[in-house]
Amino acid sequence: MTYGLLFLIILATAFGAFANQKESYKDLISKSQNLSLQHDRLQACQILIRALQKENKNSSAYRELRTSLDNLSGVFYTDQAQATFAQGESLLETKPKEAIDKFQEALKLEDGNMAILKALARAQLRIDDCRGADTNIKNAENFDSVSAEYHLLRLQALDCHKDFDALNEELKEKDIDLDGIEKFMKVFSVDENFQKKDFKKARQQLSLWETQSPDYPEVYFWKWQISNAQGVPDKVSGQKYLQLCKAMTARKRKSFNLDVDLCKSTEDVEAKLKTFKL
Repeated sequence: MTYGLLFLIILATAFGAFANQKESYKDLISKSQNLSLQHDRLQACQILIRALQKENKNSSAYRELRTSLDNLSGVFYTDQAQATFAQGESLLETKPKEAIDKFQEALKLEDGNMAILKALARAQLRIDDCRGADTNIKNAENFDSVSAEYHLLRLQALDCHKDFDALNEELKEKDIDLDGIEKFMKVFSVDENFQKKDFKKARQQLSLWETQSPDYPEVYFWKWQISNAQGVPDKVSGQKYLQLCKAMTARKRKSFNLDVDLCKSTEDVEAKLKTFKL
């Protein structure tokens, strides 16, 4: 065997060993960032999702991967898509159907953008378009299936369908990141007990919810809703709901922006209250 051939064998062996080395999470973040620069959002996100599934949720690696996925899944590649998305956001509170049109227009420009997909699904849930939301939530699964916001959207869609069996199964899932969504989870059990007409249990849950979040309008909406179902309308709770919704600042609304039902029943409550002698 010649020295030249031996050298090539050694070089090939070393290269193979190097290639087979396990990539670090920082390598994977770098690789996903490079793919994102090429506008390959799907591959960039898939790399990070797979990496996250292998990391301990309390580790710094998990946190860095999570931050990178949040950034890359929702980054805008074009100014036009971002501007169209912003138009949708500006219409969301007063004209949700027009907001949906804008979000869909933006999504055509940037398929798979998680910022658009989440906003679109939430807007559809707000007008009770459960099936429309299902489609976009399913699409979002490819780009960020591990985030708390994605999990919340899945639960909200099931609640929209009133599929409480499936909802309860999802709620039993232990390996879910709930960071930042805990306050939006309480409504599911209240709604379920309301549908079952277990008003006593629903009231107990509401009492705890009110203690923890006294400025959350939906607490008082549900107190109002349950009292009406029992034939003894709680006018004070109805008024409190309207008061909190009408006085809500942009900053406060932003803190509740993941709630697809936030203050959407003000007209109904106001109309009902007017039938009473206050």
